[in-house]
Amino acid sequence: MFSPTLVKYRDRDLLNKGCKRDARRAEGQDVLPTREKMRVGSTRRVYTGGYHQIRRWLTNQIGRPWNDVHSELCGMTGKDTMERLHLMRAVDSMVDVQVEEIDGVLYRVDGCQQWKVHPGDFYVRDGILCRLARAKAIKPTPALAVTFTGQMEAVGISNGQWFALSFAALVLDVGYDVFLRRHIGSYDCMLAYGKNVYAVSKRAMSKREIRAFKAAR
Repeated sequence: MFSPTLVKYRDRDLLNKGCKRDARRAEGQDVLPTREKMRVGSTRRVYTGGYHQIRRWLTNQIGRPWNDVHSELCGMTGKDTMERLHLMRAVDSMVDVQVEEIDGVLYRVDGCQQWKVHPGDFYVRDGILCRLARAKAIKPTPALAVTFTGQMEAVGISNGQWFALSFAALVLDVGYDVFLRRHIGSYDCMLAYGKNVYAVSKRAMSKREIRAFKAAR
């Protein structure tokens, strides 16, 4: 749950604690203003609530009727208050209430203008609060290379990192390979290593060991 708050302060410059004028004022010295302000903008109430809290709360309400969610939002603040005004402005910028789908793409409709709904944005369809899913980034498969130096010893390279590997014979049908980081069977063993073995331990090789291995080859 979140609580939107409003803070009223006299001068924005007072927020900068490292200001030299504040230091002189703290010592009791008179500091004259450098200029006169045209508008009384320093006495405005400024919204300091975190928008990430509102977005997190809306994420937990996905799948619920928008009318119920909106009623709960209004119940968090008093009627005809500045907190209610700032909260509704924040929610209106986050949630697309009127949307339409054109060629499989969602657009926010505001009068005669249309804006594309981006992944991660909230929208309302058939009275239900929804969120456009983000496309998951496909991680590339790490480049693996293994060179056997003995019957059960090998050197493996993964993304530029050199490892000394120890292998064991695959007795059961499935074993967990620490180099590939997954469970593999006999067929996977033959594809990865060319024999029915799987890596049971690995350690990072030192620069001296890498030089010795390259020289031996």
